[in-house]
Order: sequence, then C-alpha cells, then structure tokens
Amino acid sequence: MVKINAFYSKIKSNKHVALFLVLFLIDVFFTLIGSLVVNFFDSSLIETELNTANFSLLEIFFVTVLIGPVLETFIFQFLIIEILLKLKIKNNLIILISTLAFSLSHNYNLIYILLIIFPGILYSTYYLFLKIENQKTPFLNIFLLHLLSNFVSFILDDVIQL
Repeated sequence: MVKINAFYSKIKSNKHVALFLVLFLIDVFFTLIGSLVVNFFDSSLIETELNTANFSLLEIFFVTVLIGPVLETFIFQFLIIEILLKLKIKNNLIILISTLAFSLSHNYNLIYILLIIFPGILYSTYYLFLKIENQKTPFLNIFLLHLLSNFVSFILDDVIQL
C-alpha cells in the first residue's frame, strides 16, 4: 500500500504525467465507445482494406504498434505542426490541418476517417500544449500516447479478436 501511495503522489506532483495518463484513458475510452457503437450497427463499417491474414501476429504488432505511430507522429504532428508554427499560423488552424491530415491518412473508409478525427484532435492539441509549455519531448509524448492506444487496439482486435 505504501508503494501505491508513493506512486500516486509522484503522479499527482507531476502534472504532465497525470495529463498523459488522463489523455491515454480518454483516447482508449473513445476508441472503445466508437468501436462498440459502430459494431452495434454494422461491424463492416470499421473494417479496413488491409488484409492481415498473410501476416503473423508479430508482424501486425510491429507495423501497427511501432512503425505506424512513429511515422504518423513524425508526419502529422511533428512535421505539420512545426512547419505551421514557423509560418505563424494560428493554433486552432494548426490543430484543424494536423487533424484533417491525420484522419484522411486513415482512408480505409468514411466511418474510419470520422472515428480517427477525435484522436487527431487529441494528438495535435496535446503536441501544441507541450510546445507552449516548453516541454522538451512533445514528439516522444505523442508517439507513446499513440503507441499505447494502438497497443490496446492490437490486443482487442488481433489478439483477443473482440
């Protein structure tokens, strides 16, 4: 019990760790709710065109949990946001552009694009917040948040197959 209290105190004293954990829970909650709602109506609406039948579980893990988040974070949060900040574009427009690019890159179908808008807003807003707060690791934070979200989806979709 002492270790749990010490852990909680450490998180409570570091607002950025607490924020990360809250955003992770929100991201996972939204993903689960979105999937449940869509599956209630028609599960084929969130199926992707990717045929993963020819890939091992390890290959799927490597691509969806590691490669995808690092590339997407680099392109859709780091590159887009950093370039737009240098061009002195307003933050709301930066969030919109980053979110739209991120969502449209998930062009498996219209429903999937719409479901990805929320994580896109979450990731771009969090990245900008960390930049404004002069944090040194916005890329790493967004990458880890995205990785953890994809890991949960990987477990549910590919391992447990819910």
